[in-house]
This record gives sequence, C-alpha cells and structure tokens, in this order.
Amino acid sequence: MKVSLIQMQVTDRKAQNLAHAEELISSCRGADIIMLPEMFCCPYSPPSFIKNAEPAEGEAFGILSRAAREAKAYVVGGSIPEKEDGRIYNTCFVLSPEGELAAKHRKAHLFDIDVKGGQRFMESETLSAGEGPTVFSTPFGRFGVCICFDIRFPGFIAEMRGIDALFVPAAFNMTTGPLHWELLFRARAVDNQFFTFGCAPARDEKSPYVSYANSICVSPWGRILARADERERIVSVDIDLSEVQAAREQIPVGHQHFANSVKNDKAIESAAGSKSASATYPSIYLYGEKYIRYKGTWVDEFYVALPTSKQKLLNRVYYSQNIDSSYITNNQAFEEALFFKNNASPNLALRLLNNLYKKKYRIKAILPIMTSCFRSIGMPEKTTALYIDAFNKYGNAIVSPELLTSIAAALLDMKEYERAKKCCGRAYAVSGGNPSGELNNVYNRLRSEAGWLFQ
Repeated sequence: MKVSLIQMQVTDRKAQNLAHAEELISSCRGADIIMLPEMFCCPYSPPSFIKNAEPAEGEAFGILSRAAREAKAYVVGGSIPEKEDGRIYNTCFVLSPEGELAAKHRKAHLFDIDVKGGQRFMESETLSAGEGPTVFSTPFGRFGVCICFDIRFPGFIAEMRGIDALFVPAAFNMTTGPLHWELLFRARAVDNQFFTFGCAPARDEKSPYVSYANSICVSPWGRILARADERERIVSVDIDLSEVQAAREQIPVGHQHFANSVKNDKAIESAAGSKSASATYPSIYLYGEKYIRYKGTWVDEFYVALPTSKQKLLNRVYYSQNIDSSYITNNQAFEEALFFKNNASPNLALRLLNNLYKKKYRIKAILPIMTSCFRSIGMPEKTTALYIDAFNKYGNAIVSPELLTSIAAALLDMKEYERAKKCCGRAYAVSGGNPSGELNNVYNRLRSEAGWLFQ
C-alpha cells in the first residue's frame, strides 16, 4: 500500500490553499491513501478559524471529494474549521476513491497549552471538542484517524481496536515539535503495534503560529520509514501491512497484559468468594479488542479455539448490547452496524442503526443500510414507513440513489410494481444517468415480474 503525505505551505488565502491542495493531491496519483495537514485551508490561528469556517459539505469538502475521485485514492483531508449550530470544530473528512465520505473526525482533545517561555495557545476559546476516536475500513485494512493533540492520549488511541495504521493531520509548533513529535509517533506505533503517519504544514517563519513540519511515517516496530524536513514537499512510502500482525505475533505484549489482568481479576474474585461479582469488574482489551465474561466464565477459556471471524463477532455482539456505554462512539457504532449487516446479522445491525437514527447521525448514510436490513428480516413494509418518516423530518436531504434503489426493491418484495417502477425511475434520475449494478438488478427483476408495465 502506498501512502503520500502532503506537507503543503499554507497561506492566509483560503481559495489559494484549496486550489493548491487539489493540485498536490492530483500529483500523488498512484498512491492508495493521501493525507493533508491540519488546517490546510487557513493559518493556524483563532481569527482564521472563525473567518474560514464552513459547513460540513461546503467548498473544502467538495474539492476534497473531487480530488479523491480524480486521484482514485482515499484522501485523509487534513482538517478544516467546520461550522455547525453556532459552533466551530476542528474536523477531518476522509474521502473514498469514489469521492464519498468514508469517515469524519472532530478533534476530541483541544490544544490548550501555556508553556513558560514558549508557546501559549487556547483552542477552546474558539473551537468545540468532538466526541471520540474514529475508525474507517478500506480494502487494504482498518485505519484510525485523529487530529494533532489527540495523539497525546494513549488510552484514546487504544480505543481504536484492531486498526492497522493511524493517520494524524497535525501542526506541532517549534516548542513541542522538536521534543515530542518523533517521540509520540514512535511511542504510539510501538504501544499499539501499528503504522503511524503524521502530516503537518510546511514551516513558515513569518506566520504567527510556526509549524514544526517534519511529516513522518513510523512502522509497528518504531522505525522511521520516511520523514520530511521543514519545506513544502510530498513524502511517499510503500508499506506492507502484514508487518502489523508480524509485530504482534513476535512481541505479544497484548497477550501478556491480558493474561496478567485475568490472573489478577481471578484472585480478586476468589477472595470475594463469588463469580457473580465478576460482572462489576472492568473489561479488558487485547489489541484493542474487548474481552468479557459470559455467564460468569472468562471468554478466554474458549476464545482461542474460535475462528477469528467468530471471535470478532462475539466482541461485536457485546458492543451492540452496550451501545449507550461511554466507550462507544457514533462512528464505532456505524462501523459495527456495517459489520453485522455484512455478516448476516441484520437484527443486530438494526439495533445499532435505530439508535443512530434517533441521534440524527449520518442519516443519509444509514437509511439505505436500514432499509436493506429490514428486507433481510422479511419486513419490507418497514422500509417505506422509515422513508416516509425520514422524508417528513429531513426532506430531500436524505434522498440518494442507494436509498431509492433499496426502497424499489422493497416495493418489489411487496408486489407493488407500479410504485417500484416510479421509484426506479427516480433512482435513475438522482444517479445522474449512471445507475449502479444494484439498480440495474432491481430494474431487470421488475421487467421480469411485471413485464406488462412496459408494454
């Protein structure tokens, strides 16, 4: 897998920065994942955050989407000041090679520091904090994304269970950078035994906030694979993700930590004289996966005998049953719902998705998944009811070719052929005349079952 880090020079002109970012992304064609630096569209200062803030699907998002599509690569879009409901967030959008939103991370730990004789900066005076860690899946592997100051919190990073690499748009300064930049990226790589990537703006000595630059790539062993200097440049590196599993197998620190935790907890349990007390003990993580007790028995007693897919399913069932717990973020719940849908567990997927629907989280993205799950459990009528409810609340903002295709398929299931035909027509129109394979399949099924409609 090839990764390119764009250490670009940021000016005080937003339009120029956006155009330059698009040019640089285009020059990275051939890379699988391309990353921009933190606040690539404006200077790193509170007045600039306010001046250049824009809504989630504003100008910057549109440019990132187009650039990802043209480069045919995932783009970790640095970060921009995102405006929503009177607040401003430091937000990173991850775009798929199709230009679709793959993930969205809002910086969770705001950069509030006051170093004697050095840097003082208070992000919280302007910005609001996000919810938690963010993970996204690709054909290459599962990756995490966080922003700058987030990397200083090892527990926060460990919550991104089972990822292969961590992508961090950042902008360390000349006080913290020389001391902590390399140290933190190597430490998180070794702690979690995955690749870490840090992408910073190029250094501008005339700027009120001077970036340390030095964009970096570190292996699961803590080796520095590539590193920039202070100038604008693109750092590209080819990595082998099999190194992640190799590091974990050869230095199984996760297993040893888990075994010690189990042993200590059993001693407490024995002293308490009751296995039922185990339900109150904290859960244990191994490589970011959560281990639990099931009916008073430690999962590890049979866990290792299970196929990997079953191990992961067991953990995900636990997550779904504890969706309201503080360690589950909306993005994690969305990822788990996709896992359940793709592993023939639509009821579990719906449990998560219904919760997200109530929270108004990524409505447009989750509706096609929900309708597909309702069809899978033999309840196609639920799809139309859901569509009506969502349309009444949000209007045309929820409409997508995927949703209309799923609704059309549900109408076919219910033998409502005329409505299905109209829905297929609208899906075709919304797709811009470029129907998906699924829409073509639904349309062909309609012609087969209700050919009289086309006579």
